[in-house]
Amino acid sequence: MARNELTKNARTIADLIYRKASAVPHNQLARLIGISESQFSRTFSNNVEMVAMIIDELDIALADQEEMNALRVLARKALECEK
Repeated sequence: MARNELTKNARTIADLIYRKASAVPHNQLARLIGISESQFSRTFSNNVEMVAMIIDELDIALADQEEMNALRVLARKALECEK
């Protein structure tokens, strides 16, 4: 699948998946799902954008830990302002 075929949101999701996966060794991820590292590398690179399109189509919201922490801070501040 060509990257330019992805919606803007699907590209954002794919970028988040790539970024998060780059922080974890592929052999660790491969072990987690019970396949070889080489099989993981092939499967991962061939399917990230397809999975991103599915997540986008299903309207599943993704946020990494940094985004979640920022949302918690904003929510806390908003609640304090209501008091």
